[in-house]
Formats: sequence, structure tokens, C-alpha cells
Amino acid sequence: MTRIAALFVVFTLAACASKPPEDPRIAEVAGGVERTKTEFDHFTRFEGPRHPIGGADGWMLIRSWYDVKTDRFTHQLYVRVNYEGEAREYQYADYPGGKPAEIKVLEQDLDCPTGATSSAPCMWEEHVGLPVAHKELKRHVRRKESLRYRIVARKGAPVVIETPSYYLKGYLRAIDAAS
Repeated sequence: MTRIAALFVVFTLAACASKPPEDPRIAEVAGGVERTKTEFDHFTRFEGPRHPIGGADGWMLIRSWYDVKTDRFTHQLYVRVNYEGEAREYQYADYPGGKPAEIKVLEQDLDCPTGATSSAPCMWEEHVGLPVAHKELKRHVRRKESLRYRIVARKGAPVVIETPSYYLKGYLRAIDAAS
């Protein structure tokens, strides 16, 4: 009986000591974060790699500014959506449960093919930014949850965007190491 108990303890400790391997995408995201600082700035700018958005043509990334004077981060979820047809004019965003999110329309471009023989439709490109708190990003990483939000347009269907937890973890790892 004592031998069985000892084996049980050994196997239990071995199981606790072996952690599952980390998702390799975390290191991929961390390695893709760009850092910019000039001698004229009092802040350091970070920009994560582009990540495709589901349900629409476009991408998202996180960009941040680290203020060395205040030792604080400001983060923005930056989204670019491409589509054809009429301008959608994104107006607001919300998180699951209806929690509103501030949105800033950063850019809206229209690209129409030229020439008498062109029958291709015009393409819109809209860039929007959503501020997000540092503690909110950390909370999603701690819970291993994706950050989900929806941007809603005046015309057309809303776009639900999901920033995976591995992206958040890799991004925060990179900026924490560099600040």
C-alpha cells in the first residue's frame, strides 16, 4: 500500500511539473510587433501584426503608445474593412452584452477603376479605431478569452471582430519586454 501511495505522489508531481507546450502563434505575434521611437518623441509606438477579420474582407491589429513620462500605455484596436457598394459609414461599436465602445472613424477611401471598358465595382476601404484599456487586454489574456466586438454601420451589415487570446498574449509580451 505504501508503494502505491509513493507511486501516486510521484506521478502526481510529474503531471504538475509538465506544462503543455505554449501555442507557437504567441511567439509569432510577439515577433511581429514593430516598435518605433525617435529622439523627438516622449512616447514609444508599437504596432502588432495584421490579423484577418472573419465575416468581412479586411484586417485588424493593435497599436499602442507608451508614454515614458507617465509610464502608461494607450491602446487602440485598429480595423480596416474593405467592401463594394454604397458607403457603410461605421458609427459605433459594442462588446458582447451590449456594452458600448467608443469608435473613431480614421479614414474612408473609395477606389473606382477607370477606363471606358472597366465594369469592376468601386471598392470602399474604411479604417476605424477603438480605444481599449491595458487592464482589459490583460484580463482577456488571464482568462484565455478572445476580445470580441462589433462595429455597426449606418448602412449595411455590422462586422463582428474577434482578436484571439494568443494574439493579445503575444502582443502584450512584446510591448512589456520593450517598455
